[in-house]
Amino acid sequence: MGQCTSCTEEDQEIQIEESQNASKDQYWKTPVNKLTKKFIPDDKKTEEALGDVEEQINPKRVQLAFSKKITEKYHKRKTVASIDDWIPSQKEEPESFQEYAESDYNKVSTESHTVYIQPLDTSMTKEFLSTCQKYCLAYFYPLPVVISKFRDITKSKIRNRKCLQGFVQYHSGDIMKRAKKWIPDDAYCMICILNMDLYPQDSWNFVYGQAYLWERTGVFSFARYNPEFYGEDHGMSGEELRELVMFRSIGTMVHEIGHMFGMGHCVYYECAMNGSMSAEEADKQPMQLCPICLRKLWHNIGFDPLERYQALVEASRVSSSFDETKGWYSKIVRHLKKIYAKEVLEEPFTKDYENNINETSTVKKQS
Repeated sequence: MGQCTSCTEEDQEIQIEESQNASKDQYWKTPVNKLTKKFIPDDKKTEEALGDVEEQINPKRVQLAFSKKITEKYHKRKTVASIDDWIPSQKEEPESFQEYAESDYNKVSTESHTVYIQPLDTSMTKEFLSTCQKYCLAYFYPLPVVISKFRDITKSKIRNRKCLQGFVQYHSGDIMKRAKKWIPDDAYCMICILNMDLYPQDSWNFVYGQAYLWERTGVFSFARYNPEFYGEDHGMSGEELRELVMFRSIGTMVHEIGHMFGMGHCVYYECAMNGSMSAEEADKQPMQLCPICLRKLWHNIGFDPLERYQALVEASRVSSSFDETKGWYSKIVRHLKKIYAKEVLEEPFTKDYENNINETSTVKKQS
């Protein structure tokens, strides 16, 4: 079984991920159980981790998006259901917003601001890649997102082996090292994507994805998101199967890119940046960022939260598998609009990276 952990390679922290599938959206305060009380920061520590938004965040329209009213209404505190869950197993230290802000994360700039999606096999359709691009454009708004020219890793010297199911697996670390040579000058990061299985080291059966926190490269495979990989009788139609694979793939993609923005795993809320030890645990995780992780992303990129949420509503129309996620974003959009209507607010201040806010180009040639 592939699991999710962190390790060090060439003095670079690496995040190795289990599937990041979105979950049902429900909102309530922290349920009390022994595991949650033992492993999850309490409400006071969680509030401190977000920081004093009234004192520290300007303009006010952004401050209001992180208000206690919004946080309590739309974000569910993290719970631990089993001692085998990610948090008890890995015991990662919580990372507050302030700790993130003071860390050596990669800064977005006018020189390096583009997210590149690098396809590594020909099985992906243009529709699949276009959907990945459109969701990334909304999730990491307003950064441009470009689909790079296809590269065939089957003709490379990347280590590979046969997995238990008889399919070829490729070494994820080798792919990321190779990607460091492919990354363009204007790139903030590059996420490699393939429909072939991955493994991070010889002792592991497989891994869904892996990303450097500081080297700006990552990779994920969606091969195991298809139940047919295991020969399962799933009973789904072709369209249902396509939507399932797409939904799970996008969840993992934004999670891995989140790591390349320097964000570790979240232990405060149910969040897209949660770690997971199993597909079952991952399937309970939402697609959206919690307020602490969202503040980290906002601190790095600079965006109007309402505009980003509106973009995500539109991006979530891609298929019915995103309906619950779209519903969550739609609710928070309506709520913020009501709050903003009662306030005298400045105009949105979203940064314009080379006028590419609405970038939709599909292929950029590389040497």
